[in-house]
Amino acid sequence: MAIFLSQTSPSEWKYISEGAATVVFSYNGPHHPILSGRVLRLRKAPRDGHGPPRHSVPDDNPVAFQQSVISRLLDPSCSPDLQTVSLQADWVEALSIHHESFRPQERRSTSVIDCSRQTGVLAPDLIGGLSCAVEVKVNIHYPPEVPIVNFSKAKMGLPT
Repeated sequence: MAIFLSQTSPSEWKYISEGAATVVFSYNGPHHPILSGRVLRLRKAPRDGHGPPRHSVPDDNPVAFQQSVISRLLDPSCSPDLQTVSLQADWVEALSIHHESFRPQERRSTSVIDCSRQTGVLAPDLIGGLSCAVEVKVNIHYPPEVPIVNFSKAKMGLPT
């Protein structure tokens, strides 16, 4: 069965997260025999003026990479079911515009969803589409006004 993502509405997809090279959306529309329980991973490109200039690079194929390389390292039953899907530039552009405000500002300022790519990747939604993108930063230096509490057993009156 051929998958035509352009038959879905951009509002049927939920922004999940992104890294340096890809952005991930979870299908959140009405039940679909192929799309329900799946995520769509799309490649990003640097925003003009950020990073190296864009070149016409052929689509990479993570599905082929998984089949030819990863399958040698892991039992195929441990690998997620990845599927290459065709993309239509106008649909990807509409999806990008619809979800731009959900992307973190620091990501929006340096990259865009690459609407020139002809393929994307469908994968199982391993987190159920119920999450949100969270970035945790830990400051290992305590500000001077925050006292450091010592919880030694002796100070708490516990036997040592």
